[in-house]
Amino acid sequence: MKISKINFVNTFKKISNMEVRFRKAILISIDILITFFTFYLAIFLTNNSINFNYNFFNSFLLTLTTISVYLLTGQYKPLTRYIGSIAVYQLAIKNFIVIFMFLVLLKFFNLQFYNQKFLITYFILSNTIINLSRFTLRDLLLRFTSKRNNKVKSVAIYGACQEGAKLATALRTDNYYSVSFFIDESQEYKDRYIAGLKIYPPEILSKKENKIDKIIIALPNLNTKDLKKLLNKLYYYKLPILLLSSNYGLTSDLNLYKNLRPIDIKDLLGRENVTPNFELMNKCINNKTIFISGAGGSIGGELTKQVLRLNPKKIIIIDFSEINLYLIKEQIYDLNEKNTVNIEIISILGNVCDYSLLAEIFSKNKIDIVFHAAAYKHVPLVEGNPLSGIYNNILSTQNICNLSREYNVEKVILISTDKAVRPTNIMGKSKRVAELIIQAYAQFTKDNFHKDNKKTLFSMVRFGNVLASSGSVVPLFKKQISEGGPVTITHPEIIRYFMTIEEASQLLIQAGDLANGGDVFLLDMGQPVKILDLAKQMINLAGFTIQNDDNPKGDIKIEFTGLRPGEKLYEELLIDAKSKKTKHPLIFTAEESFIAYSKLIPKLKTLYKSIDSRDIDKVNQIINDLIAS
Repeated sequence: MKISKINFVNTFKKISNMEVRFRKAILISIDILITFFTFYLAIFLTNNSINFNYNFFNSFLLTLTTISVYLLTGQYKPLTRYIGSIAVYQLAIKNFIVIFMFLVLLKFFNLQFYNQKFLITYFILSNTIINLSRFTLRDLLLRFTSKRNNKVKSVAIYGACQEGAKLATALRTDNYYSVSFFIDESQEYKDRYIAGLKIYPPEILSKKENKIDKIIIALPNLNTKDLKKLLNKLYYYKLPILLLSSNYGLTSDLNLYKNLRPIDIKDLLGRENVTPNFELMNKCINNKTIFISGAGGSIGGELTKQVLRLNPKKIIIIDFSEINLYLIKEQIYDLNEKNTVNIEIISILGNVCDYSLLAEIFSKNKIDIVFHAAAYKHVPLVEGNPLSGIYNNILSTQNICNLSREYNVEKVILISTDKAVRPTNIMGKSKRVAELIIQAYAQFTKDNFHKDNKKTLFSMVRFGNVLASSGSVVPLFKKQISEGGPVTITHPEIIRYFMTIEEASQLLIQAGDLANGGDVFLLDMGQPVKILDLAKQMINLAGFTIQNDDNPKGDIKIEFTGLRPGEKLYEELLIDAKSKKTKHPLIFTAEESFIAYSKLIPKLKTLYKSIDSRDIDKVNQIINDLIAS
């Protein structure tokens, strides 16, 4: 039995690999046999007299007519393995033409006509048997000649809907996924079939999870909140999950794999995407010269990309890291080539603590908007190198403020962090002092406007963790999971707020337009996320189990390493004020206490001298005094 099956498979593979003319000849031969058979079967079923000689000539005439019409109408051009339901309707039209031509030939040769009952019977039989032969051949070819291997994945499709049916049909010709069944919550669909596959309720996964390798969610219009609820149910089954993209209906003619994607971290957060207010974004950027410090970093890089799409007059980017500047330069130059208007981009390799360099940049370019994203922000690294972190984060901010006032820049926006609120680490403290500088310069500019006519608006935007940013826990977890663990978490109760890097950058630009000077803008970070829960979900959704006391044979262990120096269990966005709404639903503003310019500047001078002399105790004393003021 096994030998005959191997021979059968080999035969189909040989047929599949034949030249087109030979495969075409095989199909024509099949259609000749079917036409002869169907002709006599129709005669038998309609009780017509069977005169072999008379009917043989007619069957020959009918067969000749059939093959001629099929050849002329392209019956043998479609690839058999990809035929679909439309072939049924096309064949019906062709067979209608065949019968019409057959009747014409019968009259031409003065032959006896067949009755209406025979013609209808033949038409039905011919359509049925030829279509059956084609679909049988298609399924056999797909089963025995597709380049499948032992790595083929058995999947269940969650969602008995139009998109799910379309996906199941597409996967029939796929070499990597094989659909086993459908899952749907609706009782109306229970035990019914779609695309030839049975529909089960979700509870079936507890019985069949060992029989499938993955779950594909084919509910592209599911909102973020409901998707998160569904994912929370599914990740207990320890199966990898793929999502069908929301644009599948529009791009179903593209490569199938472009429409299937793994679970992204933002799917776990349940945060709804809010469409940017393009009026605010355009007002802030359009036809203006934009300066972005720290453009090679994660936030600065995405900010640069977003700015480029808003048609600025010129973009000036600066970064201290050669490789980071090179990478963002390549990315934005590629984006710029796709623009209808080519935008001037100036890339500068340098440090924003270098006052002479900054002065040269500001003097040569009429800068309108400054986004100050340059900062050392990796908490443990800055904690271990406090003088470098303090010097970079504080001096760069003061340099930006001085030169922006001198050259009458329209707006300066500092990208700050929630770690600046009641800071417990050096990075947070240095960013808090940077905020104080912005606030002091904002008030000083307002107070002296009538004296020096300087009108620069200084503002800052404070927000929490950004997904995929440098130092983010998410890429660390992904790396640890891919390496087999362990996944390390500092504390089981630690929580954080998250937002996507794209959304954060768009909100930064919109906040820039809302700035009036001295503003503390806060971005709505959504609901806090428990890092332990996030790690568990990421492990399970990657198809692994958690190793613990209850499951000692699990795949990946979670280890708690203890809070790092200066790390808090939770972060805050406000110090001593209440937030107020703005024009944008996700951007809030607050007025917080600050240190007057006249008091702050002398203390900063003392701070820099202490840094130069490497007096860490004096530096810490000054920093702590500034924060406590």
